[in-house]
Amino acid sequence: MKFYKNVYVGNSLKARREKVIEKLKKGKVQFSCYLIVLSSNPREQLECYDSILLLQKKWMPEPPLVVGIASSYVESLELIKQITEEAYLRYGEADLRKYILETQREF
Repeated sequence: MKFYKNVYVGNSLKARREKVIEKLKKGKVQFSCYLIVLSSNPREQLECYDSILLLQKKWMPEPPLVVGIASSYVESLELIKQITEEAYLRYGEADLRKYILETQREF
């Protein structure tokens, strides 16, 4: 699993940020953990999944770029809103894919 250099983390997970990321990298199950990933389809932008799905290696052949981590679906939507606002402020449009890939290169 690959992680965005400036991964977004929901408020409820900020205290455990490093521990959660470390466990996900090791492939350990994280309950109540939703991952926002860059879509593998270039025409789409972001997708949100329960982390248990992404740990099933046959389900997703290539490891996705994890952009955000949240403890609930609602919190993941709040993170997507935050990403969208930042992308809009930077480019004047809501091209999240462009924003994420360009900021990833900057790090």
